[in-house]
Amino acid sequence: MLTSIRALVWRVMHFARRSRSEPSFDRELEFHLQMEIEENLGQGTSREETRRQALVALGGLEQTREACRQACGIRWATEFWQDLRYGSRMILVVCTSLLTMVALMACYVPARRAAHLDPIKALRCE
Repeated sequence: MLTSIRALVWRVMHFARRSRSEPSFDRELEFHLQMEIEENLGQGTSREETRRQALVALGGLEQTREACRQACGIRWATEFWQDLRYGSRMILVVCTSLLTMVALMACYVPARRAAHLDPIKALRCE
């Protein structure tokens, strides 16, 4: 029970400090890539070919980053936050469009009615 609470606290803290932990994670990933390159340099291939082989061995940088983020268990929170931001923008767009349409109709309907009336008859009724 205590370990699950500790893991939950760690995930929340990691999510809150993600902007500070990403550069650290990138440095660590680059370190592992450099170690793989140095390990493969003795084979007599060029530096570029050795780097390519090291990237293949690691499985690609972006794929490795995504796998580690999933392992941290905070991807759902990140996706939820992105969905919330997108949803709020869509609500703003829909509400703005609706209010614009209501305002246009509020101007159009009375103007259309006034255009069909004879001005002399309208003045006599008042």
